Amino acid sequence: MKKIFMAGLLIICIGFTSCSRKKISSFDEGSIKQKTYREVIKYRLIHGKMLVPVTIHGKNYNFIFDTGAPLSISKKIYEDIKPDVKGEMEISDGSGKVRKMPVISLPELELKGITFTDTSGILLHDESIRMLKCMEADGIIGSNMLRNSVIQIDGRSKEIVITDNADKLGLKNVMYQEVKFAPGQSNPHIMVAVENRGELLGDMVLIDTGSREFYSMSNEIYGYYKSKGFFMKVLAQGNGSFVWGIHGNESSNRHYVLNIPGFNLYKSRYKNVIVQTVADDISRIGSKVFEYGKVTIDYRNKQFYYEAYKNVKTDSLSERPWQISPTMKNGKLVVGVIWDKSLEKKINPGDEVLGINNMDFQSLSSCELLFTRRNSATGKQFTVKLKDIKTGETKTLLIRRL
Repeated sequence: MKKIFMAGLLIICIGFTSCSRKKISSFDEGSIKQKTYREVIKYRLIHGKMLVPVTIHGKNYNFIFDTGAPLSISKKIYEDIKPDVKGEMEISDGSGKVRKMPVISLPELELKGITFTDTSGILLHDESIRMLKCMEADGIIGSNMLRNSVIQIDGRSKEIVITDNADKLGLKNVMYQEVKFAPGQSNPHIMVAVENRGELLGDMVLIDTGSREFYSMSNEIYGYYKSKGFFMKVLAQGNGSFVWGIHGNESSNRHYVLNIPGFNLYKSRYKNVIVQTVADDISRIGSKVFEYGKVTIDYRNKQFYYEAYKNVKTDSLSERPWQISPTMKNGKLVVGVIWDKSLEKKINPGDEVLGINNMDFQSLSSCELLFTRRNSATGKQFTVKLKDIKTGETKTLLIRRL
Protein backbone atom coordinates (compact mmCIF):
# COMPACT_ATOMS: atom_id res chain seq x y z
CA MET A 1 0.00 0.00 0.00
CA LYS A 2 1.16 3.49 -0.78
CA LYS A 3 2.69 5.40 2.14
CA ILE A 4 2.02 9.09 2.51
CA PHE A 5 4.76 11.29 3.92
CA MET A 6 4.29 13.88 6.62
CA ALA A 7 7.29 15.95 7.67
CA GLY A 8 8.24 19.00 9.64
CA LEU A 9 5.84 19.17 12.53
CA LEU A 10 6.85 18.58 16.11
CA ILE A 11 3.88 16.36 16.83
CA ILE A 12 3.01 12.91 18.13
CA CYS A 13 0.16 10.75 16.86
CA ILE A 14 -1.43 7.33 17.29
CA GLY A 15 -4.47 5.73 15.71
CA PHE A 16 -8.17 6.57 16.06
CA THR A 17 -10.20 3.49 16.98
CA SER A 18 -13.53 4.37 15.36
CA CYS A 19 -12.29 4.75 11.77
CA SER A 20 -13.31 2.24 9.12
CA ARG A 21 -10.87 -0.25 7.67
CA LYS A 22 -11.17 0.98 4.11
CA LYS A 23 -7.72 1.74 2.70
CA ILE A 24 -7.29 5.19 1.16
CA SER A 25 -4.56 5.80 -1.43
CA SER A 26 -4.55 9.57 -1.94
CA PHE A 27 -5.23 12.89 -0.23
CA ASP A 28 -5.47 14.73 -3.55
CA GLU A 29 -9.23 15.21 -3.40
CA GLY A 30 -11.37 18.30 -3.05
CA SER A 31 -11.48 21.65 -4.81
CA ILE A 32 -11.64 25.43 -4.37
CA LYS A 33 -15.03 27.09 -4.73
CA GLN A 34 -13.72 30.32 -6.29
CA LYS A 35 -12.65 30.10 -9.95
CA THR A 36 -10.37 33.13 -9.77
CA TYR A 37 -8.69 34.39 -6.62
CA ARG A 38 -5.71 36.22 -5.21
CA GLU A 39 -5.55 36.51 -1.44
CA VAL A 40 -2.79 37.94 0.77
CA ILE A 41 -2.68 36.15 4.13
CA LYS A 42 -0.66 37.42 7.06
CA TYR A 43 1.04 34.68 9.06
CA ARG A 44 2.49 34.56 12.56
CA LEU A 45 5.78 32.79 13.10
CA ILE A 46 5.51 30.66 16.27
CA HIS A 47 8.60 28.59 17.06
CA GLY A 48 9.46 28.40 13.37
CA LYS A 49 5.92 27.43 12.32
CA MET A 50 3.76 29.62 10.08
CA LEU A 51 0.29 30.10 11.60
CA VAL A 52 -2.65 31.33 9.54
CA PRO A 53 -6.28 32.01 10.61
CA VAL A 54 -8.99 29.79 9.11
CA THR A 55 -12.75 29.47 9.56
CA ILE A 56 -14.68 26.19 9.68
CA HIS A 57 -18.48 26.25 10.06
CA GLY A 58 -18.34 29.82 11.36
CA LYS A 59 -15.69 29.10 14.01
CA ASN A 60 -12.18 30.55 13.95
CA TYR A 61 -9.08 28.38 14.27
CA ASN A 62 -5.32 28.64 13.75
CA PHE A 63 -3.67 26.25 11.30
CA ILE A 64 0.01 25.65 10.54
CA PHE A 65 0.87 26.28 6.88
CA ASP A 66 2.89 23.15 6.08
CA THR A 67 3.79 22.13 2.52
CA GLY A 68 5.33 18.90 3.89
CA ALA A 69 2.00 17.54 5.13
CA PRO A 70 -1.62 16.97 4.09
CA LEU A 71 -4.62 18.70 5.66
CA SER A 72 -4.89 17.63 9.31
CA ILE A 73 -7.46 18.48 11.97
CA SER A 74 -7.69 18.11 15.75
CA LYS A 75 -10.20 15.92 17.54
CA LYS A 76 -11.88 19.12 18.80
CA ILE A 77 -12.63 20.21 15.23
CA TYR A 78 -13.77 16.68 14.43
CA GLU A 79 -16.22 16.76 17.35
CA ASP A 80 -17.45 20.23 16.35
CA ILE A 81 -18.35 19.35 12.77
CA LYS A 82 -18.43 15.51 12.61
CA PRO A 83 -16.87 15.10 9.12
CA ASP A 84 -17.03 11.73 7.36
CA VAL A 85 -14.29 9.24 8.26
CA LYS A 86 -13.43 7.70 4.89
CA GLY A 87 -10.99 5.04 6.05
CA GLU A 88 -7.35 4.80 6.99
CA MET A 89 -3.93 5.25 5.45
CA GLU A 90 -0.35 4.37 6.29
CA ILE A 91 1.44 7.61 7.20
CA SER A 92 5.22 7.95 7.23
CA ASP A 93 6.66 10.71 9.39
CA GLY A 94 9.93 12.66 9.18
CA SER A 95 11.84 10.01 11.12
CA GLY A 96 10.67 7.15 8.90
CA LYS A 97 8.13 5.64 11.32
CA VAL A 98 4.95 4.33 9.68
CA ARG A 99 1.50 3.61 11.09
CA LYS A 100 -2.13 3.75 10.04
CA MET A 101 -4.19 6.86 10.68
CA PRO A 102 -7.84 7.79 10.02
CA VAL A 103 -8.68 9.84 6.93
CA ILE A 104 -11.55 12.35 6.99
CA SER A 105 -13.28 14.49 4.38
CA LEU A 106 -13.63 18.13 5.46
CA PRO A 107 -16.72 19.68 3.80
CA GLU A 108 -15.50 23.29 3.91
CA LEU A 109 -12.64 25.44 5.17
CA GLU A 110 -12.19 29.16 4.56
CA LEU A 111 -8.73 30.72 4.34
CA LYS A 112 -9.48 34.42 4.04
CA GLY A 113 -11.40 34.67 0.71
CA ILE A 114 -10.59 31.13 -0.46
CA THR A 115 -13.01 28.29 0.25
CA PHE A 116 -11.67 24.72 0.16
CA THR A 117 -14.37 22.08 -0.24
CA ASP A 118 -14.50 18.30 0.33
CA THR A 119 -10.80 18.04 1.17
CA SER A 120 -9.29 14.77 2.39
CA GLY A 121 -7.12 14.96 5.49
CA ILE A 122 -5.84 13.29 8.63
CA LEU A 123 -7.55 13.16 12.01
CA LEU A 124 -4.90 13.76 14.66
CA HIS A 125 -4.68 11.95 17.98
CA ASP A 126 -4.75 13.65 21.40
CA GLU A 127 -0.96 13.47 21.82
CA SER A 128 -0.46 15.20 18.48
CA ILE A 129 -2.95 17.86 19.44
CA ARG A 130 -1.14 18.62 22.69
CA MET A 131 1.96 19.43 20.65
CA LEU A 132 -0.09 21.53 18.22
CA LYS A 133 -1.45 23.49 21.18
CA CYS A 134 2.13 24.30 22.20
CA MET A 135 2.28 26.14 18.87
CA GLU A 136 -1.21 27.63 19.34
CA ALA A 137 -2.53 25.57 16.43
CA ASP A 138 -5.66 23.50 15.76
CA GLY A 139 -4.68 21.86 12.49
CA ILE A 140 -2.58 21.95 9.34
CA ILE A 141 -3.01 23.46 5.87
CA GLY A 142 -1.23 20.98 3.60
CA SER A 143 0.00 20.69 0.03
CA ASN A 144 -2.97 18.58 -1.05
CA MET A 145 -5.10 21.73 -0.57
CA LEU A 146 -2.69 23.88 -2.60
CA ARG A 147 -2.13 21.55 -5.55
CA ASN A 148 -4.27 23.66 -7.95
CA SER A 149 -2.90 27.03 -6.85
CA VAL A 150 0.21 29.20 -6.86
CA ILE A 151 1.66 30.26 -3.51
CA GLN A 152 4.21 32.95 -2.74
CA ILE A 153 5.85 33.35 0.68
CA ASP A 154 7.52 36.62 1.68
CA GLY A 155 9.46 36.23 4.92
CA ARG A 156 10.09 39.96 5.27
CA SER A 157 6.43 40.98 5.28
CA LYS A 158 5.24 37.68 6.84
CA GLU A 159 2.74 37.24 4.03
CA ILE A 160 1.52 34.32 1.94
CA VAL A 161 -0.15 35.04 -1.40
CA ILE A 162 -2.39 32.31 -2.81
CA THR A 163 -3.73 32.71 -6.32
CA ASP A 164 -5.09 30.75 -9.26
CA ASN A 165 -2.67 32.34 -11.73
CA ALA A 166 1.08 33.08 -11.49
CA ASP A 167 0.58 36.10 -13.77
CA LYS A 168 -0.91 37.88 -10.76
CA LEU A 169 2.43 37.75 -8.91
CA GLY A 170 4.68 39.84 -11.15
CA LEU A 171 7.03 36.98 -12.07
CA LYS A 172 7.38 37.81 -15.77
CA ASN A 173 11.13 38.52 -15.59
CA VAL A 174 11.96 36.04 -12.83
CA MET A 175 13.75 32.79 -13.71
CA TYR A 176 12.38 29.49 -12.42
CA GLN A 177 13.26 25.83 -12.11
CA GLU A 178 11.13 22.72 -12.32
CA VAL A 179 9.35 21.45 -9.23
CA LYS A 180 8.14 17.87 -8.83
CA PHE A 181 5.18 16.80 -6.71
CA ALA A 182 4.78 13.60 -4.72
CA PRO A 183 1.82 11.48 -5.88
CA GLY A 184 -1.08 11.22 -3.48
CA GLN A 185 -0.23 14.33 -1.48
CA SER A 186 1.42 16.86 -3.85
CA ASN A 187 4.39 17.66 -1.60
CA PRO A 188 6.79 19.88 -3.65
CA HIS A 189 10.38 18.82 -4.34
CA ILE A 190 13.19 20.71 -6.08
CA MET A 191 16.81 20.03 -6.95
CA VAL A 192 19.46 21.86 -4.94
CA ALA A 193 23.23 21.47 -5.23
CA VAL A 194 25.87 20.85 -2.57
CA GLU A 195 29.33 22.17 -3.45
CA ASN A 196 32.76 21.01 -2.31
CA ARG A 197 36.12 21.85 -3.90
CA GLY A 198 34.43 23.10 -7.04
CA GLU A 199 32.38 19.94 -7.51
CA LEU A 200 28.57 19.93 -7.40
CA LEU A 201 26.22 17.11 -6.50
CA GLY A 202 22.44 17.44 -6.59
CA ASP A 203 19.93 16.66 -3.84
CA MET A 204 16.19 16.43 -4.52
CA VAL A 205 14.76 18.08 -1.41
CA LEU A 206 11.28 18.49 0.01
CA ILE A 207 10.11 22.10 0.37
CA ASP A 208 8.81 21.72 3.91
CA THR A 209 7.42 24.92 5.41
CA GLY A 210 6.60 22.94 8.55
CA SER A 211 10.31 22.56 9.29
CA ARG A 212 12.18 25.42 10.95
CA GLU A 213 15.56 24.52 9.43
CA PHE A 214 17.36 26.04 6.43
CA TYR A 215 18.59 22.73 5.03
CA SER A 216 18.47 19.26 6.62
CA MET A 217 20.41 16.57 4.77
CA SER A 218 19.12 13.01 4.93
CA ASN A 219 21.44 10.22 6.04
CA GLU A 220 20.62 8.48 2.80
CA ILE A 221 21.91 11.31 0.58
CA TYR A 222 24.96 11.72 2.83
CA GLY A 223 25.74 8.02 2.29
CA TYR A 224 25.25 8.48 -1.44
CA TYR A 225 27.69 11.41 -1.50
CA LYS A 226 30.29 9.32 0.34
CA SER A 227 29.83 6.44 -2.11
CA LYS A 228 30.68 8.85 -4.93
CA GLY A 229 33.87 9.98 -3.20
CA PHE A 230 32.30 13.34 -2.41
CA PHE A 231 33.56 13.90 1.12
CA MET A 232 32.42 16.79 3.29
CA LYS A 233 34.03 17.95 6.50
CA VAL A 234 32.47 16.05 9.41
CA LEU A 235 32.49 18.26 12.50
CA ALA A 236 30.87 15.63 14.72
CA GLN A 237 28.88 12.43 14.74
CA GLY A 238 26.74 10.81 17.37
CA ASN A 239 24.06 8.26 18.08
CA GLY A 240 20.74 9.25 19.55
CA SER A 241 17.57 11.18 18.86
CA PHE A 242 16.74 14.87 18.52
CA VAL A 243 13.95 14.80 15.90
CA TRP A 244 10.20 14.49 16.49
CA GLY A 245 7.69 13.30 13.92
CA ILE A 246 3.98 12.64 13.68
CA HIS A 247 4.51 9.25 15.32
CA GLY A 248 6.63 10.58 18.17
CA ASN A 249 10.29 10.71 19.01
CA GLU A 250 12.54 9.09 16.43
CA SER A 251 14.42 5.90 17.27
CA SER A 252 18.11 6.19 18.06
CA ASN A 253 20.06 6.77 14.84
CA ARG A 254 23.49 7.88 13.70
CA HIS A 255 23.64 11.60 12.90
CA TYR A 256 26.34 13.88 11.51
CA VAL A 257 27.21 17.56 11.73
CA LEU A 258 28.69 18.67 8.40
CA ASN A 259 30.37 21.80 7.09
CA ILE A 260 29.27 22.39 3.50
CA PRO A 261 31.50 24.91 1.65
CA GLY A 262 28.69 25.86 -0.73
CA PHE A 263 24.93 25.31 -0.89
CA ASN A 264 23.14 26.32 -4.09
CA LEU A 265 19.44 27.14 -4.02
CA TYR A 266 18.63 27.69 -7.67
CA LYS A 267 20.92 30.60 -8.67
CA SER A 268 21.80 31.68 -5.11
CA ARG A 269 24.91 30.34 -3.36
CA TYR A 270 25.39 30.26 0.39
CA LYS A 271 28.86 29.67 1.85
CA ASN A 272 29.98 27.54 4.79
CA VAL A 273 26.59 26.12 5.74
CA ILE A 274 26.50 23.94 8.87
CA VAL A 275 24.12 21.00 8.42
CA GLN A 276 22.86 18.26 10.71
CA THR A 277 21.74 15.03 9.05
CA VAL A 278 18.39 13.41 9.79
CA ALA A 279 17.46 9.72 9.69
CA ASP A 280 14.80 10.23 7.03
CA ASP A 281 15.53 9.28 3.42
CA ILE A 282 14.47 12.73 2.14
CA SER A 283 16.41 15.97 2.65
CA ARG A 284 14.44 19.17 3.10
CA ILE A 285 14.55 22.94 3.15
CA GLY A 286 12.39 24.69 5.73
CA SER A 287 11.00 28.02 6.86
CA LYS A 288 14.42 29.51 7.66
CA VAL A 289 14.87 29.86 3.88
CA PHE A 290 12.29 32.66 3.95
CA GLU A 291 14.75 34.82 5.92
CA TYR A 292 16.96 34.93 2.81
CA GLY A 293 14.56 35.09 -0.12
CA LYS A 294 11.01 35.15 -1.46
CA VAL A 295 9.70 31.74 -2.55
CA THR A 296 7.00 31.00 -5.13
CA ILE A 297 5.66 27.50 -5.78
CA ASP A 298 3.49 27.21 -8.85
CA TYR A 299 1.67 23.93 -8.30
CA ARG A 300 -0.29 24.36 -11.51
CA ASN A 301 2.66 24.75 -13.87
CA LYS A 302 5.29 22.88 -11.82
CA GLN A 303 7.57 25.88 -11.40
CA PHE A 304 9.68 27.10 -8.45
CA TYR A 305 10.92 30.68 -8.08
CA TYR A 306 13.48 31.94 -5.58
CA GLU A 307 14.18 35.66 -5.33
CA ALA A 308 17.09 36.16 -2.91
CA TYR A 309 16.97 39.24 -0.72
CA LYS A 310 19.86 41.67 -1.04
CA ASN A 311 22.20 42.62 1.80
CA VAL A 312 21.08 39.85 4.13
CA LYS A 313 23.50 38.57 6.75
CA THR A 314 24.01 34.81 6.56
CA ASP A 315 26.22 34.33 9.64
CA SER A 316 23.66 32.12 11.37
CA LEU A 317 23.97 29.52 8.58
CA SER A 318 27.57 28.93 9.69
CA GLU A 319 26.81 28.72 13.41
CA ARG A 320 27.97 25.46 14.92
CA PRO A 321 25.63 23.48 17.18
CA TRP A 322 26.18 22.85 20.88
CA GLN A 323 28.14 19.85 22.15
CA ILE A 324 24.83 18.15 23.05
CA SER A 325 21.35 18.19 21.52
CA PRO A 326 18.25 17.64 23.68
CA THR A 327 15.04 15.77 23.00
CA MET A 328 11.69 15.34 24.75
CA LYS A 329 10.91 12.04 26.49
CA ASN A 330 7.92 11.35 28.76
CA GLY A 331 7.28 15.08 29.13
CA LYS A 332 10.85 15.83 30.19
CA LEU A 333 13.75 17.47 28.40
CA VAL A 334 16.65 15.02 28.20
CA VAL A 335 19.99 14.67 26.44
CA GLY A 336 19.30 13.25 22.98
CA VAL A 337 22.68 13.26 21.21
CA ILE A 338 26.20 13.81 22.56
CA TRP A 339 28.17 15.32 19.70
CA ASP A 340 31.44 15.86 21.59
CA LYS A 341 33.01 12.53 22.50
CA SER A 342 35.01 14.16 25.32
CA LEU A 343 31.70 14.48 27.22
CA GLU A 344 30.65 10.83 26.90
CA LYS A 345 32.16 9.92 30.29
CA LYS A 346 30.39 12.84 31.96
CA ILE A 347 26.97 12.79 30.27
CA ASN A 348 24.61 9.95 29.34
CA PRO A 349 21.92 9.94 26.67
CA GLY A 350 18.68 10.34 28.62
CA ASP A 351 20.10 12.53 31.40
CA GLU A 352 17.33 14.97 32.39
CA VAL A 353 17.98 18.67 31.76
CA LEU A 354 17.07 20.42 35.03
CA GLY A 355 18.15 23.90 33.99
CA ILE A 356 20.30 26.09 31.78
CA ASN A 357 22.35 28.97 33.19
CA ASN A 358 20.16 30.53 35.91
CA MET A 359 16.88 29.17 34.56
CA ASP A 360 15.24 26.30 36.46
CA PHE A 361 13.36 23.92 34.14
CA GLN A 362 11.79 21.68 36.82
CA SER A 363 8.61 23.74 37.21
CA LEU A 364 8.04 24.27 33.48
CA SER A 365 5.33 22.56 31.45
CA SER A 366 6.21 20.36 28.49
CA CYS A 367 5.33 23.22 26.11
CA GLU A 368 7.55 25.62 28.03
CA LEU A 369 10.36 23.06 28.06
CA LEU A 370 10.01 22.45 24.36
CA PHE A 371 10.54 26.06 23.36
CA THR A 372 12.19 27.83 26.29
CA ARG A 373 15.35 25.79 25.75
CA ARG A 374 15.83 27.34 22.31
CA ASN A 375 16.17 30.81 23.81
CA SER A 376 17.93 30.00 27.09
CA ALA A 377 21.24 28.90 25.55
CA THR A 378 22.94 31.79 23.71
CA GLY A 379 26.43 33.06 23.01
CA LYS A 380 29.45 30.76 22.95
CA GLN A 381 28.81 28.72 26.10
CA PHE A 382 26.29 27.96 28.84
CA THR A 383 26.05 25.88 32.01
CA VAL A 384 23.62 22.97 32.14
CA LYS A 385 22.29 21.23 35.22
CA LEU A 386 21.60 17.54 34.65
CA LYS A 387 20.13 14.63 36.59
CA ASP A 388 22.16 11.49 35.86
CA ILE A 389 19.89 8.78 34.45
CA LYS A 390 22.04 6.04 36.01
CA THR A 391 22.77 7.39 39.50
CA GLY A 392 20.12 10.05 40.03
CA GLU A 393 22.84 12.49 41.04
CA THR A 394 22.79 16.15 39.98
CA LYS A 395 25.72 17.52 37.99
CA THR A 396 26.57 20.86 36.38
CA LEU A 397 28.68 21.15 33.25
CA LEU A 398 29.87 23.87 30.88
CA ILE A 399 28.65 23.37 27.30
CA ARG A 400 30.26 25.04 24.30
CA ARG A 401 29.73 25.07 20.58
CA LEU A 402 31.53 22.46 18.50
